[in-house]
Amino acid sequence: MFGYQPFRWHQERWPVLVGILLLLALYVPYGWLVQEAYFTIHDFLDDSSYQFGPLVQSGQAFRFGADAVVPTIMNGLPRSAMHSGLYVSVWFFALLPPFWAILVNFLVVHLVGLVSMYVLQRQYILNRPGEQWLAVGVALIFALIPAYTNYGLSVMGQPLLLLAFLQLLYRRLSVAAWLIILGFPFYSFLVRSGLYMLIGLALLGFVQGIRSRQFNGPYWLGLVLLAALYGLVDFPMIRAYLTGQFVSHRSEYNQAALVSAKLDNGLSHARLMFQYGQYHAGTFTTWPIAYLWLTRFVTGRWRGLPLWLMAIIGSICLLHGLYPWLLSQAGANKRILTIFQLDRFYFLLPFLWTLLLGLLLAEWAQLLEGWSRSLLLLLLGGQLYLTLTHNTEWLTNARMLVGMPQPARSPSFRAFYAPDLFRRIRQSLPQPTASYRVVSVGMHPIVAQSNGFYTLDSYQNNYPLPYKHQFRQLMAYEWAKPTAWPIRPYFNAYGNRCYVFPAELRMNALVGKTDKRVVNNLAFNNKAFRAMGGRFVFSAVAIKNAASLGWRQVGIFNDSDSYWQVWVYEVPPV
Repeated sequence: MFGYQPFRWHQERWPVLVGILLLLALYVPYGWLVQEAYFTIHDFLDDSSYQFGPLVQSGQAFRFGADAVVPTIMNGLPRSAMHSGLYVSVWFFALLPPFWAILVNFLVVHLVGLVSMYVLQRQYILNRPGEQWLAVGVALIFALIPAYTNYGLSVMGQPLLLLAFLQLLYRRLSVAAWLIILGFPFYSFLVRSGLYMLIGLALLGFVQGIRSRQFNGPYWLGLVLLAALYGLVDFPMIRAYLTGQFVSHRSEYNQAALVSAKLDNGLSHARLMFQYGQYHAGTFTTWPIAYLWLTRFVTGRWRGLPLWLMAIIGSICLLHGLYPWLLSQAGANKRILTIFQLDRFYFLLPFLWTLLLGLLLAEWAQLLEGWSRSLLLLLLGGQLYLTLTHNTEWLTNARMLVGMPQPARSPSFRAFYAPDLFRRIRQSLPQPTASYRVVSVGMHPIVAQSNGFYTLDSYQNNYPLPYKHQFRQLMAYEWAKPTAWPIRPYFNAYGNRCYVFPAELRMNALVGKTDKRVVNNLAFNNKAFRAMGGRFVFSAVAIKNAASLGWRQVGIFNDSDSYWQVWVYEVPPV
């Protein structure tokens, strides 16, 4: 890097304040639209594992015993299969209504990303006089990357964690560094980025130790402490795995059945990862940074940290692209590769790309003088524009704010969860809701879960394998149809989405009321459904053969605020 400069808040407060105000101004659509705002649905609003409302509603969020279960999901999902109640993200849902929990968490995560990236740039990279606004631009670009905020600081907190460990690495011990290390595992996920940050920090400490020929006790103590606290936070999950509390459905993961293991396909995926990143970590356009990196060769500067960073970025992309091929070559030894998904180093990519951008700007700022430095601000403006316009969530809300029509498959928060509609449904059905189970068709199960229903279907990253086999019996006849061929391998080899997928809808669980599709001939195992405690089917489409299945139509429910029109059917005892 370019040397260390102590960060003095009294000197930097105006650039930091301007950066925060710009970030908040760009996120005005969320606060202005409130519950009419759109949030990403895929793996965010639809995912029980990371959208913590149903967990808190169940009363099991802060249960840690091995026998604890979440009764509202999958007939009693083991509590250890879901994320720990020690996560700050869960606390937001315990303290605030669901929408405000999501919005407050969203803003906190992005603000931490902005401020910590700015401090990192000013301390180690863009730290010369006059480079404050370049640092603001880099920090703003990083904070606007659409990382999944339900993972807490897993992505946006990486500059903060690196700042703490750089203090230890260069033996500038401070209380703040230790407090960051102590708190970080409570607001980030081990299985998302935690494991990969630990590996990266260990490599950094190892390289520095070789160069200095000294053992840095505080640094390695900090790393051990970080790993131990991650273990503490996720202790129920780790205990369940080590003790064999239940056999996970993940033991049947077969990535080869879902993604081609051919080398040419792997290289193609690696190229896409290099260009755009991975959507959970945050997608953004990287080609301006890559081209700026190539200019180093034109000016004869090709060595140094930017070269190593690009090599790391390229290696991460290659690992992800070639991971299916590696699994195919591992044979019986692939269990560890399947469980931990070691290609998830891609969670480091947004941070690494932005770090590289700062380093490249610092090099060019040394070469350019006077007005020509404004070219760097123009480059930052272009990267900022590309970051915003490739953020589908932000773009949808910005268009809604200025009165442009909302995309048909982008329901607002309120329309997606439809609380008023499901209140009417709940009032029309027997009470209490704990006395029966439901499944959804053409609609994500979390909608019913969030509205107080006990669901047999769910989207879970970890649940007992026998339940997967039991649930498959509901749809065995339907998925035996030739037209259901994409669903069979998807469920058998993956199974996270334990959904009722009719062949006629394929794997569409976002069928809005403006969609005129119907299911003409659903094959459904009533006996297996009732044996699991099932009684009602909530369908976003009309099921034309409901009568021949023996189902009784309870009613059709609709209102102006809902994304859905819901047909409610009762399945009789067999």
